[in-house]
Amino acid sequence: MKLSNNFSKINTELPLLSDWLVKLYSNARKLTPLEFKSYFFEHLNRIISFDSALWASRSDILNTAKEFWVEDTYLYHQPSDFMENYLNIASASEKPDQLNLYLTKHPNKYFTTWDAIPKKEWEKTEIYSHHCKKYGVENIIATLNAPDEYSTIGHAISLYRADANNLFTLKEKALINELGPNFIQSFKVNIVNSFAVAVNDNSTAKAIIDRYGEIIYEAEESFYFLAYQLKIIFNGKMTLDGLCTLSSQMEWKIDNYTITAYINNGLIYIEISIPPIKDILTERQLEISALISKGYTNIEIAKILDIKKKTVDIHIGNILTMLNVRSRAAVTSLYLQQSK
Repeated sequence: MKLSNNFSKINTELPLLSDWLVKLYSNARKLTPLEFKSYFFEHLNRIISFDSALWASRSDILNTAKEFWVEDTYLYHQPSDFMENYLNIASASEKPDQLNLYLTKHPNKYFTTWDAIPKKEWEKTEIYSHHCKKYGVENIIATLNAPDEYSTIGHAISLYRADANNLFTLKEKALINELGPNFIQSFKVNIVNSFAVAVNDNSTAKAIIDRYGEIIYEAEESFYFLAYQLKIIFNGKMTLDGLCTLSSQMEWKIDNYTITAYINNGLIYIEISIPPIKDILTERQLEISALISKGYTNIEIAKILDIKKKTVDIHIGNILTMLNVRSRAAVTSLYLQQSK
């Protein structure tokens, strides 16, 4: 993907986050879901240190912990009885887990233990005395990422430190909140790519649906927007003729777009062809997309390109519109997908 001469003159020494994001999305497309979560924590540990962690993926992620949480939780450097012990305490306790309650009321952002509850009060709780101390969890930074219009799956991600004095700093908290949307976006990329039964090029928007057209697992942002643009989705359901009786593979042509669907174990992998972003965006928009994919903020992009931040904001708004997405993480995913 060719950038302008002006961009090529910029200092080519990229920040650590640039390489980190490239590797994150690259491996999201290669690994199985279980392999990806293992890789994710090892990869994340390169830029923010922690001793152990968990990642649970469920449709009822904002509800109180209950059955199947043990099976639905990936543990990093914690023994297999970690979640079972937590569930036993949470189920027997008359008081809710204060940190969990706080995260439920503030979804999609990372918070530390001390944002939710004073340390002295926390140390008196059963969760701390019978769970955290037992498993070497003294400092926590965590989020409950709610399901949204693109997915019925929500996520609980928690990072733990065993040293009571090794607090997560404000800088680390800001970093993980900045990167957090990419964690979820890369998970979506991993799921839809691992489900695919055919080898796909880099110019498709993907989703997983059931026979009734419900997008019940994952849909990339660009898929949702394109589906509405092409009028093949109504009230959250796909309306393509023949979808309910699909037996193997089917293809539709609508407004110069090709839509292909494959069935696998009762679920349908569906993709919409999209033009290369180099044919959609202007040269300046490509420059800015490249910088977004390297982890630069709007202010940093403005300084690099020697333009006003307001101008960058306008460009990014136009990029989101042109690419049929609404987040920087989706721009990063698309750019890195097509520029490798």
